[in-house]
Amino acid sequence: MMNDLKIIHKLNDWGKIILGGTSIVLLFFAFYCAEKSDQSKKTEAIISEVTIPIQGMTCGSCEHHIETEVKRKEGIVEINADHEKASAYVKYDSSKISLDELVAAINETGYKATKP
Repeated sequence: MMNDLKIIHKLNDWGKIILGGTSIVLLFFAFYCAEKSDQSKKTEAIISEVTIPIQGMTCGSCEHHIETEVKRKEGIVEINADHEKASAYVKYDSSKISLDELVAAINETGYKATKP
């Protein structure tokens, strides 16, 4: 009878080890699948470049104001406003922000931007 109990305890211990190991494998698999799923949902960046005409800039502060405000928008990679050329060169991710939204963002700064 004592030998039977010892065997049952040993089997019970092995069962805990196996169950614990299986749990770890299942958790790893769940996180792995979730990560793969998140990667498939990510939209691939579509980088576009445009020069947008802007009216009303008169100095470097105007350029800085436009650049600072527009950079806050998601999808802006680079923006360089130039008051002498009355335009801004913008590199942006068109999967995150459209040209219309970009022009609207510049207009929100108080200057008059138009689509090229």
